[in-house]
Formats: sequence, C-alpha cells, structure tokens
Amino acid sequence: MDFVAAKPAIIIPAKGLLVPDRKLIVPAISFISSGRFGGAAAFGATFIGSAVDAVQRATYTFATQGIGAADATRRVIVGIGVGLNTGGATVNSVTIGGVAATVHAAAAANQHSTAFASLLVPTGTTATIVINGNWGASNQFTCGIGIYRQVSESVASPNATMTDNIPSGSTYNGTINIPSGGAMYGVAKAINSTYTWSGATGFASAYNQVITGTETHSGAFGVPLTANPTATLQVISNAQGCLSGMTWI
Repeated sequence: MDFVAAKPAIIIPAKGLLVPDRKLIVPAISFISSGRFGGAAAFGATFIGSAVDAVQRATYTFATQGIGAADATRRVIVGIGVGLNTGGATVNSVTIGGVAATVHAAAAANQHSTAFASLLVPTGTTATIVINGNWGASNQFTCGIGIYRQVSESVASPNATMTDNIPSGSTYNGTINIPSGGAMYGVAKAINSTYTWSGATGFASAYNQVITGTETHSGAFGVPLTANPTATLQVISNAQGCLSGMTWI
C-alpha cells in the first residue's frame, strides 16, 4: 500500500490581522472600570480650579471660569464660601453659563455662608458663574468658589447632604452616607484659617485659599470612595465657621 504524506494545515489569520508567521491571534477583550460592557463611561469627578472676589458686592460674578472638557454627561459643581458682615444669610440662587443651577446644602453661621450649586453643562469649556444670596446690598463681604467636573452620574441629585454651622469653636462635622464608588465634596468658610479635612480614604483637600486679609475658604473631594452609610465628614480650622458637604453617584 502506498502512503501519501499529509499536507500541513494552514491557519488563516483573523480578518484585518497581518501576522507574518500565519498564527491565529485572538484580540483581547477590554473591561472598563465600571464593570459594564459596551463602552459606557465610568462615574468620575475632577477638581478644576478655584477663584475669589474680595470686593463687597450684592452679586458675585466669576466670568469665564474653566469647567473642564465638554461631555454629554458633564455636571459642573461649584462649592461656595461667602464672608458676611453679619450672620444668618445664605446662598439662594446661582447661574452657570446663564442657566439657573440647583443649590444644595446651604448653611450660614455668624459671618460665614457655604453651599454647593450644580448644573448639567454638556458643551463648552468655560462658563460665567453668578452667585446671589439673601444677604442684602451691603451685608456680604467676600466670596470664594471651587469648581468640579463630574461625569456619568447615576442619579440627577446628591445621594446625601450635610451642614454644620457653629457660632464658636473650630471643628465642624456631620454624618453623611457615602455610596459605593461615589464622590464626596466639602466646602468650608472661616477666618484666619488653615483647614484639615477627613471623612474617607481618598477624600482630601482640593484647595485652601486666602480670599483677602483673614478671610479664607477651602474645599475637598474624593472619588471613587468605599461605601459608608455613617461616614463623618469633618474639617478642622482655626476659628468659627461653616461647612457644607454632599455625596453623589
């Protein structure tokens, strides 16, 4: 019986893959950090910058502020600290790029007021931020802001908020629910102060800034954070002041 040698098998490379030794290459599958398929972006947040105005004004206008790269899901978050001649006044309206934003966690104590404002802003890289309050035409003294860019949120409002407004002392805090993988933001206003923040691993100061003289403000954030339904968001300064905090997912 005659034997015929078998011809060697030929392995054809996948379409579009040019492989010199003709071995089949199986492309790797990428997983995104959120654990979802289809290229959906993961939730995230970035600190963009801060600004101050040391002039007494009825309305504070911060023109052409950077708000980060455009994104269809981008939310601009503004932490606000206002110095007052007398206490009790709070931030009550904010516009970002001429559109009314939602005010969150507004608080006031003695001569300080803090709050957050947020708005979905899908286009552009700058916006003018305008801040008003119920402080009257001559009660306000100074104002500072911190700006954050948040993307791919799961809900359209904060997961939780807290405030602490003490007439004396230098430690302000409160319990707040941190969702798994979420972000936490804090803003504080006091006089003649440095600020030490705590509340979660990965939550840290974003800015500590002198507005003018003894007027100072500070902000902190962190993302992604480990879930904690009873976290203590805290800031320690050198004097009495005011704190606002919130979490998001």
